[in-house]
Amino acid sequence: MKVLVREMILLEDQARQCYAERINLDSREFVEMLLLDGCFILENAIKWLNNESDRLKHVRWATQCIFSDLLLAENQIPFFVVTKLISLIQADEKQRTELLYILSAYFGSNFFCFVPFHVDTHSLSGARNLVHLYYQLFVPKRRSYQSNPKNTCASTSTRGLFSTFKLCIFPQSGQGDLKQNIEEPIYVIPCATELLQSGIIFKPKKSPTDLLDVTFQDGILEMPPLSLGPRDKVTFLNAVAFEQSSGEDEFLPFTSYVALMENLVKTSKDVVALRQCGIIYTFDPNEEEVALFFNHAGQVCSLDYSNHYLANLFTEIKCYYNGRQNKLKDKTRF
Repeated sequence: MKVLVREMILLEDQARQCYAERINLDSREFVEMLLLDGCFILENAIKWLNNESDRLKHVRWATQCIFSDLLLAENQIPFFVVTKLISLIQADEKQRTELLYILSAYFGSNFFCFVPFHVDTHSLSGARNLVHLYYQLFVPKRRSYQSNPKNTCASTSTRGLFSTFKLCIFPQSGQGDLKQNIEEPIYVIPCATELLQSGIIFKPKKSPTDLLDVTFQDGILEMPPLSLGPRDKVTFLNAVAFEQSSGEDEFLPFTSYVALMENLVKTSKDVVALRQCGIIYTFDPNEEEVALFFNHAGQVCSLDYSNHYLANLFTEIKCYYNGRQNKLKDKTRF
């Protein structure tokens, strides 16, 4: 215990600098907080993975409550405190790596999306806190959504090509540069019920590589299934808050995903439609509450719609949808 306390004292100044607000704890109280919280995080993960008996585990609601509380932005301690404890508990480097993997497995198994998690212990050791660790497990390292060559606006309809040609010859007032109009960022795509009515099919991704493994091809939108319980919603919002405040990735992949869900889910009808398609699994019987959750999550996000992770996907869906609408109009006209 003396060794652990001494090491925490050495980390005190560095740890205090990680908090935005002044912490009204004296040195003894602050060091005690770091030590107790760090040990609890490790002990909880180890007991969970080894299925060891624990008084908290016997309380049925405790497991999920603890997990979501650990990922609250206001509950974080610097992750270097945890890694220091790991190095003190295990002198062997291999066993230290195993402890880090155990911690990752604990958070990975409680993710709100049915996707595998990928553990790179070297990069995870540089996590700032548990929310950052959680974020690193599931957010892909790809730079952005890879466009499908088949999903181009040019192929939507001959009528669209003629309109473009006419605009080149006879530019209309207020239209500005043609290139600017064509490349204008897509802010809004139709909701799930409208996309389904236009003929677009939703399918759950069979073997998604990560949360953002969303693909659109030949009118089929495939997405990883999403599970949302009351505690999952808290974790979801904390992941959004971390990305919005950390500057982790300029393309804001998780925020981009939230924007996609906010567009797809506007009302309770969209929740019902996505549930029937196997995209959303929710323990909340009130579909309206789920719709309000996504609307709220999208409103608190700041996103550059011309340069975000799923920007190309937005364009592909909108172009395909517009092409279908034009075909329907042509059929109606004749």
